[in-house]
Amino acid sequence: MSRGHTHLAGFEPLLDILRCPQTGSPLILTSRMELEAAAAGVPSQSVPAAAVGALVSPGSSRAYPILGQVISFLEDDVLRLSAAVEGPGREQTAEAAIKRDVKRWYDEFGWKRTQNGQYGDTALFSQLGNSAHGFYEMASHLSILHRFMGGEFLLDAASGAIPHPEYLAYGWFYRYRVCVDFSLTALQQAAATLGDRGFYCMADICRLPFRDGVFDGVVSGYTIQHVPASSQAQALAELYRVLGPGQVCCILTDARPARLRPAVARLARMTRRRVRPRVETSRTPSTGSSAPPPSRLYGHAPTARWWRRQLSTLGCRYSVKALRILAKDEFESCFGNSLGAARRLRVLETTLPRALASYSRYLLVEMSKREESRR
Repeated sequence: MSRGHTHLAGFEPLLDILRCPQTGSPLILTSRMELEAAAAGVPSQSVPAAAVGALVSPGSSRAYPILGQVISFLEDDVLRLSAAVEGPGREQTAEAAIKRDVKRWYDEFGWKRTQNGQYGDTALFSQLGNSAHGFYEMASHLSILHRFMGGEFLLDAASGAIPHPEYLAYGWFYRYRVCVDFSLTALQQAAATLGDRGFYCMADICRLPFRDGVFDGVVSGYTIQHVPASSQAQALAELYRVLGPGQVCCILTDARPARLRPAVARLARMTRRRVRPRVETSRTPSTGSSAPPPSRLYGHAPTARWWRRQLSTLGCRYSVKALRILAKDEFESCFGNSLGAARRLRVLETTLPRALASYSRYLLVEMSKREESRR
């Protein structure tokens, strides 16, 4: 077997769960040589230099190129294998423009490393180094670890570069972690971390390239808020569609808190006991790099009420809980670097998760598919 075919053979376990995102039909693994021959008869159609092969939908004559370890299911990258197939056009809608801007933000900044070695996204929104807030954030992420009890495939929807060690733990007991993201940069970084234990698909979370009910677990971290507001319900429905019967999907997400949230912030301050003096922090943390983000990152965070309403339409078992009451700048402004305050906040959040959901800055949304949904 040639080296190219040996590389392609590594994608065979994924074929059982894939489908064409456009037609829903099965896909066939094709080598670069076969792809070039099939595309030769189509005017102005060329195979990208980085493509080692493709997944082909015979019914639609569409090919999704395999770029090293990454399969691209994005419409802009589709290859036509028939002159009768309309070429991928640039969709001119407000939603498409938002998605392109988000992809560009992460490709050019979010999943590039800054001068201090951190990813741009992590430096802006998460925690640098060891600190009380770092403990607070990590403890919230680890609180869902027991949900991922193992199986064949774990879907990491909008995986990013898998920047935190606790994120890696979610996939410990699965044979394969399937990483999906808009950003090629993110998936290349994820592949450098996971290697052969992962599959990497560049795809739209609103149109996943997977068959119904094939995943033994689904996790999506801080993703839905970056999907256009008009498409967020569709993204949620897609995550539920691919979730296996009896399995659990965990969504970590930004939230738009209720108007009474200042009262909860005051309650959080009451947990303070002999903390260090208040520390003023900038609302725009330093990224450790002289290069600013290429643009403002789109975000539309739904409320806890929105989540409950959408989940009820899916007919699933679900819960909407507080993940973290406070954002990074709020925590540091209130408590500085107090580890004791971080611990007490976590006790509060785990004691009253549903009651605090409407007032929290971040939510944990869980949904499970009923066993009777098995086909």
